[in-house]
Amino acid sequence: MMYDFYVSTAKLIKLQYPGIRVGGPASGFSESFFPCGDISPTSLGMTWIKHFLENVKAQGAPLDFFSFHYYGQGQGQSTDMASLPTAYQSFLQVIESVGGFGDLPLAITEYNSPFVLGNQSAYVGSLAGAADNAAKMAFWVKEPRLHAAFLYQAVSGAFEALNPYSFPLGCSAKAEKI
Repeated sequence: MMYDFYVSTAKLIKLQYPGIRVGGPASGFSESFFPCGDISPTSLGMTWIKHFLENVKAQGAPLDFFSFHYYGQGQGQSTDMASLPTAYQSFLQVIESVGGFGDLPLAITEYNSPFVLGNQSAYVGSLAGAADNAAKMAFWVKEPRLHAAFLYQAVSGAFEALNPYSFPLGCSAKAEKI
């Protein structure tokens, strides 16, 4: 199961490289990630996040930051930001309900405006998309637990070389040692 994979991998990384920050699971939390758009704390998606954290805690695995993706309402859908505060409060409620994770740093490892397949000018790469992303950042900048946010464009973003929250570990590790 994914939980056990994370626990084993995180423990091994910390054993070999104790100074490296380990985090995850790069889960989404907006309507486009959860079945039927249910973003309540008891939804299937939020329950998955809760079970991940419970497993990490029970097995004593390191979790230096919690990473997630946020695209809003997803492919071809509205850029309405009205649900963001509700979704985020549900997300925080789930993280804090497990105990021991209330002050865990957060990292958005992927975000962008909604997209329409085959039509980049619809949002992504457009003025409308830039406005949508600016509105998201205006919300996120107020969150003191958010330590990083990476725009994902399918050509750069979370997997760029100098991202300290993603492989290749901020370029501090040599490839042959990994």
